[in-house]
Amino acid sequence: MLTLPNVIATQDISQPVFHHIDHVTDTGRLAVQRVAAAVLNATYLDERQLTFALATSTVQHVLAARHLCLVALQASVCPDNCFRLFSFADQCGIAPLRQAAEQSCLASLPRGDAAAQDAAGFAQLPQDQLQRLLQSDGLQVASEIEVFRAIAAWTQAQPLERTPLMAALVRACVRLDSMDREQLVQLDSEPATSDSPEVIRLVAHAYMLHIVGLPSGAGAARPRDSVARAAAAAAAATAMAVPAAAGCGVSGVDPFSRPAVRVV
Repeated sequence: MLTLPNVIATQDISQPVFHHIDHVTDTGRLAVQRVAAAVLNATYLDERQLTFALATSTVQHVLAARHLCLVALQASVCPDNCFRLFSFADQCGIAPLRQAAEQSCLASLPRGDAAAQDAAGFAQLPQDQLQRLLQSDGLQVASEIEVFRAIAAWTQAQPLERTPLMAALVRACVRLDSMDREQLVQLDSEPATSDSPEVIRLVAHAYMLHIVGLPSGAGAARPRDSVARAAAAAAAATAMAVPAAAGCGVSGVDPFSRPAVRVV
């Protein structure tokens, strides 16, 4: 069904524009048959037959089939398929479907040891599509470390080809300026950081500039809304916990302690 929305373009329909990573399913076949019945009044056409039938039909039929497929695809967007649909819609220039899939992608990144629900689709994202998602202000993450871990997960899917791209993605997508000292230390200790000497240098540079109070770029990066909300929630929880800890005679963290990152 993913092939049909793009069939209106001038092209050799035997050579698809987008190569799908999924096998044809029974649900997909049923959807294709219903489109064929609704548009062409055909009793049975498989996905290939319907594509060729539409190519020899009228523009009105093609547009009707395209509309039905896009409505069905947009209604089906969920964390289980969002990255695949986003990549498809972006590559084929289908804005409404891309926007719907993007909103789901922004809330469906891999989290720590938990893979994305659409892990195969996430792993297959081209670099430019991944970068656009991770640069978004609307990305739903609790900290920039989650952004780094998403880059690491994508890199580890094809380590030989993608490890050289990791530093560029970290520089473009991880808002190092908005991270505090403890987060930078944690980022430095992430296993994937050691995979790239350039990433180690980026983190060390951000840490040193943080100590002296300077931004690491032309200006300080604005924290994402989701990160700001998570930080506010954590601060509120800490504020509530401090009186309780004081009442139990528990001392706090030494405010003068200073963890360090690797200096390269």
